[in-house]
Amino acid sequence: MSAAAELERARLLLGESVTIPEHKLHTNKAKQSNNWLSEQFSYAGMSSSEQRSLKLRISAEIVLIVLATIILRNIFPIALGGALLLVEYVALSRRVSSRSDRFERDYTALLLSLASGIRTGLDPLVAIGQSAVLFNADSLVRAEVKKFQELIEQGVSEEQALSRFAESIKHPDIGLFRSAMILARREGSALGKCLERLARVTRTRQSFRRKIRSAVAMQKLSAWGIAGCTVIIGLIQFNANPQAIRDAFAHPMGFKLLCGGLGLIGLGMVWMMRLARGRI
Repeated sequence: MSAAAELERARLLLGESVTIPEHKLHTNKAKQSNNWLSEQFSYAGMSSSEQRSLKLRISAEIVLIVLATIILRNIFPIALGGALLLVEYVALSRRVSSRSDRFERDYTALLLSLASGIRTGLDPLVAIGQSAVLFNADSLVRAEVKKFQELIEQGVSEEQALSRFAESIKHPDIGLFRSAMILARREGSALGKCLERLARVTRTRQSFRRKIRSAVAMQKLSAWGIAGCTVIIGLIQFNANPQAIRDAFAHPMGFKLLCGGLGLIGLGMVWMMRLARGRI
């Protein structure tokens, strides 16, 4: 959820007008450009050099597709360029998902730690700062807590710092945490039970995701089995009559049909893997 959407929700809940700070709407390159690819770069935690390298690869692949369409008029370079773009997209999506999973591993511990600290009388901001010592040096939660502390030390308002907490993590529960903290700071309401409920929601999500993965394990195995059978059948046919396979590839229509069949198999594999991911 964007910063504007979060503040709009707060405005509706509080029944008052909320001014969206300019500093919050331009926190990083992803929000400045309002571009999907830039948002994915931010969620993946990619450095500037990694972003430039990926953009160059994507540009080269797009140029390959355009040249193949205009000049070569051959389906093979087009299919190759499309496959490379698909590989880049899958790799980027996995990096985003992996970063979200790393954050989620420590997220419930953060919520319970904050709930315990607040129940003992600690200020929520102090409790957030002290929770960093609970996590390892390579923990994403620890890194986000450190960024939050740096924003507070730099003089950023509490609401802005809370709205920017874990902004580069693509996780469905972080928006609820930010909204709860902002409302609690404004209205002075109790946070302990709210944070415990958020922790239960996240744990339920994790449990449901594990059940999905176990349920679709056979589906994944079937997908790989079908792809393996396709390769085996092709090898058997090539071993039995290699000249027929060569003639099929040499014929313009046969080449297109074979490439189309392989493309459909690949598309089906990707589709089944996407359905089996169970990202909840």
